[in-house]
Amino acid sequence: MSKKISSGVVTALITPFKNQDIDWESLEKLVEDQVRQGVDGFVVNGTTAESPSLSVDEVKKIYSFVKERAKDKTLILGAGLNSTHKTIELHTQFASLKPDAFLDVVPYYNKPTQEGLFQHFSAVAGKSSAPVILYNVPSRTLTSLSTETIARLAPHKNIMGIKEASGDIAFLKEIKASVPEHWSLMSGDDETSVEFVSNGGDGSISVLSHICGDLLKALFTLAKEAPVEAQKKFEPLLRISRQIFVEPNPTPVKWSLLEMGIINSAECRLPLLTLSEKYRADLSAETQKVKTLKL
Repeated sequence: MSKKISSGVVTALITPFKNQDIDWESLEKLVEDQVRQGVDGFVVNGTTAESPSLSVDEVKKIYSFVKERAKDKTLILGAGLNSTHKTIELHTQFASLKPDAFLDVVPYYNKPTQEGLFQHFSAVAGKSSAPVILYNVPSRTLTSLSTETIARLAPHKNIMGIKEASGDIAFLKEIKASVPEHWSLMSGDDETSVEFVSNGGDGSISVLSHICGDLLKALFTLAKEAPVEAQKKFEPLLRISRQIFVEPNPTPVKWSLLEMGIINSAECRLPLLTLSEKYRADLSAETQKVKTLKL
C-alpha cells in the first residue's frame, strides 16, 4: 500500500453534551464548520471525545452521524484500551462501521514492557478489519513506544502510521528513518505540530483545529516549503495552543467552541468538569483573537 492513510489536518472531535446527553445539533454544526474550514479528516472516539465516558452504542451512533456529514474526509476511529483482548473485542464490535483506520493508544496504567507493546500491537493489528495507527502519548500512558519497537512493528501489513504526541522532534526524525515511506506520521501535540511537519511529518491529529483548522492547514502547506516562515506565522497561535490544555482536554476547547457559538454547552461528563472560572476570560479573549487572525 503506497498511499498514506492519514495526512494534513485531522480534527480529534469533541463530543458535545447537553444535560449529559449527546447534543446532536451541536455535533452537526461542529462537523459542518470543520468541513467548511477544509480539514482533511476526523478522529471519532479519541481521548478528546471523552472516550472513557462513551458507551459502545453511543460511539457507533456518533461515528455514523459524522460519516453522513463528513463527505469525503478520512475517518479514524479510536479503539485502543489497556487490555489486548478487550481492544481486539472493540475492533470487532466496530468492524461494521468500516473506518478508514483505527487509532490504538499505547496501553495505559499497566506499564507494559517494549516486548509487551510489540506483542500487543501485533495481536491487535492481526485481528483488525482496518489499518491501525499507533498512538504514542507518554504524558497520559506513562509508557512510551521506543524507536526500536516502532521499527519492529513497521513491517506489519496492517500498521500504517503513528500519532506521536511526545512533542519530541528528534524522536520524530528517528521514527521517520525507521519506517516505510507509506507510513503516516501525524503529530499529536498542537504546540509543536508546525515544526513536526517542517521536519518530515505528514500532519496533525489536532485539538486546536476545532478553533482554526483553516489556519493550521495553510501553515502545514507553508511548513513544507518555508519552515522558518511557517513557524513565525504560527507564533500568534502558540498562546491558545497552550491555553486549550490549561485543564484536562477537552475542557478548555469546549469553552472556546461555546464562545464561538458552535456548541450549545461546554459541559463534560464526570470525572471531567466545565472549565474553571479563573481561566474563562483569558481563553475567551484568545479565542476571539484567533478567529480574526489572518496569515
